[in-house]
Amino acid sequence: MVQMNRVVVAGFLAKKPESRYLPSGTAVSNARVGESSRYRDGNGEIKQHTNWHSLSFYGGLADVALAV
Repeated sequence: MVQMNRVVVAGFLAKKPESRYLPSGTAVSNARVGESSRYRDGNGEIKQHTNWHSLSFYGGLADVALAV
C-alpha cells in the first residue's frame, strides 16, 4: 500500500522560481509563496497576517514550476 501526503498551497509568488541542476542532472526549482488571512482582533480591528512557504520542486515538477 502506498501512502501519500498532499498539501495545497494557494497564494502569491514572491518572485519567479529559481532553478538549478544537481550534479546528477536532476532539475531543482525553489519558490516562495505567501498566503494572507484577515481576522478581527480583541478590539474589533481588522488585522492581516501573511504566512510564507518555501517550496522545492524536483525533476519534472521543477520544469513545470518554471513555466509559471
